[in-house]
Amino acid sequence: MILATRKVLKALLEGRHFWIGVDLGCGIGSAGRTLRPHFGWLIGVDRNFERVEVAKRRGHYDEMVLADLREYQWPYDTEAIFLMDVIEHLDYNDGVRILERLSSVPFVVISTPSKFHEFVTSNMHKSIWDEGVFRQ
Repeated sequence: MILATRKVLKALLEGRHFWIGVDLGCGIGSAGRTLRPHFGWLIGVDRNFERVEVAKRRGHYDEMVLADLREYQWPYDTEAIFLMDVIEHLDYNDGVRILERLSSVPFVVISTPSKFHEFVTSNMHKSIWDEGVFRQ
């Protein structure tokens, strides 16, 4: 997670505490350290076995799930979900379906780069998102 995203995440979470939170597409758990103090139970979800193992070793999540976020069914009483620099890697229609599913979750944070990072190639970003899609 880039530093600017971490700063925004800290500001959004300040003074908040949730029982259950899910970090969809958590990768190696970069957001876990920032999220941990705000949750009674924190779940990390990623489809890459090696990344899940790294996140487990970091120890910020109570539970790690090896699953594709498009198919993962989060607990019904989840209070907060995070998609940190993940949604741009999904096909547009998959992303829209996830956004629709998130409508029942009380607190959702989605970050997506406003421009490509110097280490990201254009074929890594499958869909172009704009603010209007998230406001629907």
